[in-house]
Amino acid sequence: MPKYFYFCNTCEVKIGLYHSMNDVVKDCPECNNRECLKKIPSYFSIKNTLDDKKEAGELVKESIEEFKEDLQNQKEKLKTEFIKHDE
Repeated sequence: MPKYFYFCNTCEVKIGLYHSMNDVVKDCPECNNRECLKKIPSYFSIKNTLDDKKEAGELVKESIEEFKEDLQNQKEKLKTEFIKHDE
């Protein structure tokens, strides 16, 4: 049986319950109040193991460094062009 997560609006606890897909659970087993459970959507993630993935922060840092180098190269190129035109 799958596990579903619920939030009780009365006692404000998160509850994990095992039940079939067809069951409807609305009563809180913690505080015994009726019609107070709200189902929390289930989240899942897919892990791609085919390629060596990097953290998002690492990718951003690498991109920033590449852009800095490219900008520096463009500045140097413009300086040399400006000096040539100024002579």
